[in-house]
Amino acid sequence: GIPAEPLFRSRSFPSDMKPKHGYEMTLISKWNSEDAEIVYNNLIVKADQPNSRIFIDDVFVGENEITKELPAGETHEWRIECEYFHTENGTAEIPVGDPITVERKLRPAYGYVNVSSSPENGAKVYIDGNETGLTPLKSIKLKSGDHTVRVVKSGFDDARRRVTVNDESDISVSLNMPIKYKFLTLNASMNQYNDMAYGLTIGSMKRFGWFASVMTNFKFDTKYDYECDENHYVTIDGTPYYPQYTDNGSYTSLSVMGGFLMRISGPIAFRVGVGYGIRMQRYETSSGYWVKDTSTSAQGIDLSLGLQGNFHGFVVSVDGVTTGFNMFEIKLGLGLGLKNK
Repeated sequence: GIPAEPLFRSRSFPSDMKPKHGYEMTLISKWNSEDAEIVYNNLIVKADQPNSRIFIDDVFVGENEITKELPAGETHEWRIECEYFHTENGTAEIPVGDPITVERKLRPAYGYVNVSSSPENGAKVYIDGNETGLTPLKSIKLKSGDHTVRVVKSGFDDARRRVTVNDESDISVSLNMPIKYKFLTLNASMNQYNDMAYGLTIGSMKRFGWFASVMTNFKFDTKYDYECDENHYVTIDGTPYYPQYTDNGSYTSLSVMGGFLMRISGPIAFRVGVGYGIRMQRYETSSGYWVKDTSTSAQGIDLSLGLQGNFHGFVVSVDGVTTGFNMFEIKLGLGLGLKNK
């Protein structure tokens, strides 16, 4: 018969294929994984705040909402930052198939401070050194944490306080501003022998202050011929005797003093003063001589300690005064305080 046509030609295979023979074919793939097509998918990151900043692997990629195409099978870090909100972060594994979405509602990291001032409102408010308005005031958003609030007004000392703002807090701060004032007081004093004196005190007060005081009983004659003891005996040439006294006597009180003040709490200030004083008790004898009573007289350095307060413009003071630690007086003062402009 006619010989069978070969199924394959040698030009297609390295050797001729014979009829009625079996052959095995082995397929060898030359595909390289590096040449394979990479599959991508989208990572979507959303935040509820319009000014939020989104980072992928620490690289800024956009605000509020972003879509980033990334190779499937990889893991990437994401981070959302926004001023006045807590930072959110995490990792995302990119799948094959549907996009992966990360959506976050940011947690507030801010609060507010309501500031008022006394004894008057209308004070300038500074928060962390920045002027923000006048009292009474509700602040703008403040980051959670510590802040310094200060109020300033002419005629008053500044007042400040350190406050802690918590997440979504709304706290109230009332600051008392001590008054800066000049003052004039009328004074009256009484010593341990019930002798009275009167005078004036002027001064100025801020956190620290000063004062000047003059006290007198308006009797200025201090001339004397002899001295007597507490029993009114006069000693002449070493011999004591008791003169014949008349009913005429004289007590002289004079004190000139200056000092400083230091506020210790609210409107209350501590006072200390030093100056010169004369306290002299004299008696007249039937012979026309004047005798100084040494037991009830003193002359020299005056010292005073006391307190002063300003209550709604009225200044009140009380002092203990001594002359040479021999004579002691209680001095009271009442007057007006005028705010410094």
